[in-house]
Amino acid sequence: TGKIDFGKLAGGIAQAARREEASGLARRLAIALSECHKPTRILIAARDTTAMAFMGCWKGELFETIRAADHISLASLDTASHSFADVRAKEWLYTQLAEILAATERR
Repeated sequence: TGKIDFGKLAGGIAQAARREEASGLARRLAIALSECHKPTRILIAARDTTAMAFMGCWKGELFETIRAADHISLASLDTASHSFADVRAKEWLYTQLAEILAATERR
């Protein structure tokens, strides 16, 4: 009908703006990463829903010092395949792993 329900709109905006508390898993991961001093690369399937939830936490205060750490990096591929199963994703994953292994051998 073209009519806008402003009550629903306001509720949706409020819900979207609400900050969710980090899950126990996110807190445990943040602690583990903060205690790890080895080179670490996190591989993300950017359109995977779990990866999107992780990125929401990653960009937050909980991971602020971890994001700034020189030895921790994040790489993402524009895919929904969290297992990197399609051909393009599999090639990207293999390339990432080869780079990590080569860097490890140089140390």
